[in-house]
Amino acid sequence: MRLPQYDELDATAAAALVRRGEVSAGELLAAARSRIEDRDRELGALVRTMFDQAQAQIDVPR
Repeated sequence: MRLPQYDELDATAAAALVRRGEVSAGELLAAARSRIEDRDRELGALVRTMFDQAQAQIDVPR
C-alpha cells in the first residue's frame, strides 16, 4: 500500500492524517513498511525491523 504523499510527510503531518480519520494507523504503517522495504533492498541497512510489534500496538483496543 502506498500513500502517494507519504514521502513528503513528517511524523506530525502523518499523525494529523490519522487523527482526522483521513487514513488509519494500519494504512500509515503499511505505507511506511512498503517504503522501508523498497529502499532497504538496495541499501541493506536494516538488521531488524519491528513491523509486527507496531501492528500489535495498532490492534490493541483502546
